[in-house]
Amino acid sequence: MDELKIDKGIPMPARSTGAAAVFRKLEIGDSVFSTEWNRAGLSNQAKQVGIKITMRSVTEDGVKGVRVWRVE
Repeated sequence: MDELKIDKGIPMPARSTGAAAVFRKLEIGDSVFSTEWNRAGLSNQAKQVGIKITMRSVTEDGVKGVRVWRVE
């Protein structure tokens, strides 16, 4: 096994709140676009929050991503 190099003084990024935090704010019919979320994770987080969503792969302004709508 390779020996791991220990780095010092590298700041830790802020904790990501993930999609669940965004989902809690969505009302039925609202949507959100992201290039960073994966579909399986989105489904799991929607279930945790207790909402139903639908997703579509889309390209917006030349950027490929996923748009998620709250449907219930």
